[in-house]
Amino acid sequence: MNKFWVITRQVYKRRVKTKSFLFSLLFPIIIAAFIVGLPKIIDYFDSGDMTKIAILSDNEAFIAPFEKDKDYFQVKMNIQTEESAKKALSAGKLDGYLKITDTEGQISAVYTTEETAGQEVLSRITTDLTAAKVAIKAEDYKITEAQLQDITSPVPVKNHVESTDQLTNKQKEVMNAAILVLTLLIFIFVMSYANIVASEIATEKGNAYYGSHFIQCDSDHPFAS
Repeated sequence: MNKFWVITRQVYKRRVKTKSFLFSLLFPIIIAAFIVGLPKIIDYFDSGDMTKIAILSDNEAFIAPFEKDKDYFQVKMNIQTEESAKKALSAGKLDGYLKITDTEGQISAVYTTEETAGQEVLSRITTDLTAAKVAIKAEDYKITEAQLQDITSPVPVKNHVESTDQLTNKQKEVMNAAILVLTLLIFIFVMSYANIVASEIATEKGNAYYGSHFIQCDSDHPFAS
């Protein structure tokens, strides 16, 4: 058993110094890190760009929430018709335009883009439109701003955990990440060890073949004693 570990250690040390081993070891780690960090990379680049949008509506109350939402939207106030909005969209001056209709109190909207809008943009549009609708309805129903804030204020909810043995969501995420990393490391070790063993066996067989072939040729030489 001791001889096995001595041979294993020597072979492993010899193979670790090769570039192919380092590549096979680091490549899966780099790929895994890239896959894990890809959503954050996408969010980072997307978060820096504001959506250039035109609001087409006869009621200016719908425009106000979008103008206040400066972290997400850049409202092009000079575009007020659908024809000019289409031209600006084709020219790349707009990311999209929002056409809002109010028919007998029923509000609907269509967001036109040249490519599929992201879920975050659609969610923000819905939020701002809802805020505009609430403000319009409050004015129609003669509700004061103080009353409106009281109606729309969120209800605080606390989470009371009876058992102290339960893991928090953060602890579960850390544990899942640790399991994933451990599984990846085990996989890399097994694959590396299998490659080393296979390569070593192939090398030894090759050496044995050429060694026996050389001895046979040497014995057949006419000057051999």
